[in-house]
Order: sequence, then C-alpha cells, then structure tokens
Amino acid sequence: MKPFPQLPSEVVHVLGPAASSKLLDYLFEIHSLLQEETASMAEGRFEKRLTQEVSGLKSDFAELRADMSEFRMEVKTELAEIRTEIADLRGETRSAISDLRAEMRVSDHELRAEMQGGFGELRAEMQGGFGELRAEMQGGFGELRAEMQGGFGELRAEMHGSLGELRAETQSGLSELRGEMLVMFAGVQKEFVRVHEKIADLHGSITSQTKWILTGLALAVTLYPVINRLMSRLLP
Repeated sequence: MKPFPQLPSEVVHVLGPAASSKLLDYLFEIHSLLQEETASMAEGRFEKRLTQEVSGLKSDFAELRADMSEFRMEVKTELAEIRTEIADLRGETRSAISDLRAEMRVSDHELRAEMQGGFGELRAEMQGGFGELRAEMQGGFGELRAEMQGGFGELRAEMHGSLGELRAETQSGLSELRGEMLVMFAGVQKEFVRVHEKIADLHGSITSQTKWILTGLALAVTLYPVINRLMSRLLP
C-alpha cells in the first residue's frame, strides 16, 4: 500500500502545523472509509455475480442430468433391441448351420460314391495301360537286344581289324626305331672314340708339361746355392 501523501508546504504554512496534522488525519479517515465502502461494494457485486453463476451452473447440471437420463433410456432401449437382434441372429445361424450340415452330409455321400466310381474307372484304365506298357516294353527290349547283338558283332569285327592294323604299324615302327637307335649308337661310339683320343692327347701334353716343370725345379734347386755364393762374393 502506498503511503498517504503529505500536505503541500503552502497549506501547512497557512493552516499551521496543528491544523495541518488534524486535516491530514481527517483526510486519512475519509480515505479509509472510502476504501472500506469500495471493498464492501465489490464484495457484494462479487457475491451477487457468484450467486448468478452458481444458479446458472445448477440449471445446467439439471439439464445435463435430464439429458443423461434420456440418454440412459435410449441406451437401454437400443441394448434391448440389440439383444433381440442377437437372439434372432443366433437362431438364424443355428438353423443355417443345421441346414449346412445336412447339405454337407448329402454332398459327402455323393462325393464318396463319385470317388468310388472314379477309382474303379481309374484302376481299370491303369491296368489296361500297364498291360499295353508291358507289351511295348517287351517288344522294345527284343528289338534293343537284337540291335545290341548286331552292334556287338560289328564292333568285334572292327576291333579285330583295328588290332591287326595296330600290330602291323607297331612292328614297323619298332623296326624303324631299332634302325635309328643302331645308327645313334654308332654315332655315340664314334664320339666316345674321339673323346678318348682327345683325353689321351691332353694327358700326353700334361705329362710333358709336368716333366718340364719338374726339370726346371730341379735345376733351380741345384743352381740356387751356386748363385747364392756368387752373389755373396760379388756383394760383400
């Protein structure tokens, strides 16, 4: 709360300090009374407004309760109708299931009869097909055996002819190879003779060189003392 303002200095000078203080107290009391009156008026207005709002809320709640009761009645009615419809649907479903079971039984019997007839026809067809297949296989095996026997005979004849030709070619090739090997052996022997001759010549040259070297060494050993004495005499 703001402090109460002081009187102007001119007013205090005119009225005096005592009168100014009393005037200030009087004004403060008037201000307090005005504040209390304003607060009471605001409180009254607030209570009135609050009462109006509360009464409005009460009426709204009453309307809401009425609407809720109506909604409950409608929901109960709809639930009853739904239950009735569900009961009817259950009855219809049960009757439909019973009808379907009866139809399935009839269809099952018919299907079994058709399957038995179809299996009989299939067995008869399979037996006939197996008989024809066996006859065809026997005929095919006979033809295949005859063809295989003829093919084996031709193959044996061709193999005998090929073996004879191969033997002749092998013998001629071996004879040619023997001749070539003999020629090669003769050439190798000649080369060995030449190598032996070269080795003998080399051995002779090495022997002669060795003799000359040994002779030179012997002369050097013999002449070394003589040369040493001469050098000692010539160079005292």
